[in-house]
Amino acid sequence: MAHVRWDCYTAIIIVILNLFVIFMIQKAKLHSHRFYLIQLLSLIDALQPAIIIFIIIFREELKHQKTVYELLSIFFYLFGIMSNLQIVFITGDRFLEMRYCLKYYRLVTRRRILLLTALTFAVCGVLVITVSKWTRHFNDYFLNTTFGVLCLDVVVRTLTILFALLVGFAVKRIRKRNIAQLRNRTIYDGFQQERMLKLIELKMSIKDVTILNIWTVIFLTPQIITGIIMIVFNDQLRIYDAIFRIIYLVSNPFVYLATQTKLRKAVKTLFGTHNRINPLNPAD
Repeated sequence: MAHVRWDCYTAIIIVILNLFVIFMIQKAKLHSHRFYLIQLLSLIDALQPAIIIFIIIFREELKHQKTVYELLSIFFYLFGIMSNLQIVFITGDRFLEMRYCLKYYRLVTRRRILLLTALTFAVCGVLVITVSKWTRHFNDYFLNTTFGVLCLDVVVRTLTILFALLVGFAVKRIRKRNIAQLRNRTIYDGFQQERMLKLIELKMSIKDVTILNIWTVIFLTPQIITGIIMIVFNDQLRIYDAIFRIIYLVSNPFVYLATQTKLRKAVKTLFGTHNRINPLNPAD
């Protein structure tokens, strides 16, 4: 019973922390697409432990509802994959704003973000269901987490790390090259001047997303290593994968609050520790 209570309390804390991130974004009135994506990311991160809480509360009833239990397991892993892909979306969002800084708000809208998220959810759902059905043993109604969904998790986590690093590096390089080209001009027309000012303003947001990518790499790497070892050598290592997954979910809200400058300042303001803002240092 003690370990059940521990799991439940941990899941409740994760839900509260992610809801706090959403609350702070709304309270600080951060309406850019980057923070909208972070809100979606926090919501997805909150849904995973919410499923755990539901399973713990209704564990006796679920013993006789194997189909419902399997569906909950599918959604649990589905939200885990979606959490990683949201990091990819945030990094890609910075790339689009850097590459098309003056046309960004025409290209990227909230409606398109929601459509992309829904489409990704559907694709991931098909992948999870397909893998779980393919790897399921005869007369086994539960997901084979070792050889099925975990393989998909390892692939998605690895691709997330590669995309975050490569695109993050490309964004910084594009910004440096564009600013260098613009600074070499002796005369600016209105378009080029507006473009240069926009690139300078994006410095802080690119720095924030780069730090977020670094933390993502740090927390996902142990899960990838554990998953590969578990698949190749030992089926019993799934407990370590679960531990790393819990650490990742608990740390995510703190990472969002710590790496996003505007969000961090909003938290300091809420708790009365806000320092004076330098108006010459743009935060986005």
